[in-house]
Amino acid sequence: MLRHLRQTFGGSKESEPKVITKQQIQTAYALMDAWSKYCEGHNVTIQIIDQEELPYPKAAILNAMLIVASVEKDLDRMKALRTCGPFLAYFQPDVGKEVLWPTGADTMTIATCLEDAQKQGIELQDDTVLWMTGIVNPDPDNLRRYQETVPSVKAEFAHIGDLLDRVFQSRFQAKA
Repeated sequence: MLRHLRQTFGGSKESEPKVITKQQIQTAYALMDAWSKYCEGHNVTIQIIDQEELPYPKAAILNAMLIVASVEKDLDRMKALRTCGPFLAYFQPDVGKEVLWPTGADTMTIATCLEDAQKQGIELQDDTVLWMTGIVNPDPDNLRRYQETVPSVKAEFAHIGDLLDRVFQSRFQAKA
């Protein structure tokens, strides 16, 4: 973890800070903007997606996050970065084209069905009817793969959060 920070922010010696150029900062903000727009169109809070689907390499997005975290002055944007940044962990290698769901089935389909039923005046207390009627069919392999991948997601989620925390802490400790 520290090696990654040093590679991203360190100079030739461990104690020597690397100067981040204006171009690198602009590129990092552009990349974060693309990442943000991508996330708006995808439910990255519960589904696990192949990292090949990302608009840029995962490492580039993480580096951009760390650069932005090191220079951002707006507190709301810093909070948003700390809250949303770790969700990059939901993009994992070798997932394939099929998104992995915590129920083994596309939960967006469930939500859409419940919403459609409500628009038609049909009150459903939960999604049980959808499962029982076969409108939504869980895939046991999808569920198994999701459960196998979740530990990696959780560990990486925590790791990204820790990296961002360290960058923010180092900024505020330097000012004190």
